Amino acid sequence: MLDPTPKTAKDHPEISGGSTIGIKYDKGVLLAADTHLMYAGCYWYKDAQRIHKVADNCVIASSGDYADLQMLLKKLKDKNDYDIIAEDGHQHYEPKDYCKWLANVHFNKRMRVDPYYNSHIVAGVDSKSGDKFLGTVDVHGNNFEGNYVLTGIANYFCNAILDGNVTDDLTLEGARELMTKCFTVLYYKDKSQGDKIQYVTIDTDSNVNFEDPVTLESKWDYHFTKHLTNDHTRDVRFKN
Repeated sequence: MLDPTPKTAKDHPEISGGSTIGIKYDKGVLLAADTHLMYAGCYWYKDAQRIHKVADNCVIASSGDYADLQMLLKKLKDKNDYDIIAEDGHQHYEPKDYCKWLANVHFNKRMRVDPYYNSHIVAGVDSKSGDKFLGTVDVHGNNFEGNYVLTGIANYFCNAILDGNVTDDLTLEGARELMTKCFTVLYYKDKSQGDKIQYVTIDTDSNVNFEDPVTLESKWDYHFTKHLTNDHTRDVRFKN
């Protein structure tokens, strides 16, 4: 007998993370994401891991629904394990392959009207050619590559900071400075963005380095926030 209960799917993220950013520099790729997760407009977790290593030469950073991310990470791990266990003589998946596979998974879920509510940055180094790879996948399954890629609201605030400054000779220090500037702007502008940022680097030798989260410097005690109120317009507002 068929189950008369209609199939349902969630129509919005529940516990979700903010923007992520990836930048190519002269000797590798730099990724960064904050460690906060939001629920109902409030910080729910403050020490979440949103950048994950999925293969020896590939790292993924994700924004959006955290439960969907956990499911995708399980699928990615299974795919990588199967690739290793197969021992069929074919080369292992490269970062570009993982990016395309994620795009296919997102497109398939979207067509079933039950999407994964995530946007991803996939970064790594090709094990054969040594070429740096940096790509992104959105909730609809669209994907593209670039010298820098953004997810979340960073697409609206950080393009002006990065455009023209991400060049082939950009150093790691320069990339980190640009990244810090972007997340400082996001912390001021986006309520879902936290101030604890984790940086991850992948160099051209496929060495992956996860750094401990650092706290952004911010200033909130401006004079006008403490002393300027709307009292100076009271006479105008209540004038007969």
